[in-house]
Amino acid sequence: MAFSALYRVLAVYPKNKLMIIEGNLASNPNRRIAGVTYEQFKLVGVRLLRTRLHRYLSPLTTFYTPLRAHALERLVRNFRPEAVMTMVWDYAWGAAAAYAERAGLALHLIVHDNWGTGGAWFERRLVDRRLRHWYPKAASRLCVSPYMVEEYRRRYGASADVLYPSRSADAVVFAEPPDRLRRACKPFTVAFAGRIQWDYARALRRMATALRRNGGRLLVYGEAPPEAASAIRQEHNIEWRGRVDSSQELVQQCRAEAHAMYVPMSYRQRDRPNMEVSFPSKLADYTAVGLPLIVDGPEYCSTVRWSRENPGVAEIITGESADALAEAVARLLQDPAHRLQLAKEAIRLGQQYFGFDRAVSILYSKLSGSRSTESF
Repeated sequence: MAFSALYRVLAVYPKNKLMIIEGNLASNPNRRIAGVTYEQFKLVGVRLLRTRLHRYLSPLTTFYTPLRAHALERLVRNFRPEAVMTMVWDYAWGAAAAYAERAGLALHLIVHDNWGTGGAWFERRLVDRRLRHWYPKAASRLCVSPYMVEEYRRRYGASADVLYPSRSADAVVFAEPPDRLRRACKPFTVAFAGRIQWDYARALRRMATALRRNGGRLLVYGEAPPEAASAIRQEHNIEWRGRVDSSQELVQQCRAEAHAMYVPMSYRQRDRPNMEVSFPSKLADYTAVGLPLIVDGPEYCSTVRWSRENPGVAEIITGESADALAEAVARLLQDPAHRLQLAKEAIRLGQQYFGFDRAVSILYSKLSGSRSTESF
């Protein structure tokens, strides 16, 4: 989701001035930006990184990737870039930052996830050390939430701008919630969309339990590893819809069938560093649907904090309890006025925070000032 949100904004950038270099896995050609040159920056041992050896190979890959900046230099030789933009995620960003420093180019860092916090201690220290070097020296720094801006300013001594996830240029925008929210919502239907890791599978099962108490059902759009998919399919009131390629199609389907959108966040202590500062890209599309939001996460997580700072945008649950979720569902089921108020606020704030024009303005204002620099 992180990369798709960025690609939405880049889709209107001049094609002859943009070159995209992919690391690890090549993207689906059908999902690429038409007219843009794509190259692949291949890492040694990528297949092994998807095996049980990952815990040993990941720190080594993080270590040596910046040493391969010369490989990027060969890829862009004929393109002659004026700036380098990279997302701090996975491994290739280190090579991109090292290449920008080596070539004397402006570096633009986009930070969507708190990358590196879940790795081994050596890898965490390595990522932190590199951010201490490159983050303050970047020509621009764009973080996915104001909470990340605060935390990274504390860590690395440099401020940044907020670049929330963005809708696409052709996103469907509704001025009002669907009329059926005014009528009886039976069966009460909640929708979730996104990639499903194990902790989110647990959240979906908890929501399914809550909905059963109210005679409701849960629609799940997305992909999941086998063990997570197996756990979800044990719940008889979950309908697995699979992946929907188009965000517009997803918005239309959810608007036509669901009565609320579910936004779960991880309660695991090991995930806390990322939950505190990251921000779910799915909210850009969720708020476009025009339905009430149900935000489920610990008090410290970014989505709960954002919802508290924007009163009336969501039903907020801050405990791992199916009972609390069931109470929230019951409130929405029984009170049409409450449903409509939340839905209207989601529409209003969605356009304010995640509108395409806002993201383009922020990102391109930074790129327009790009030039070769000796600040490194």
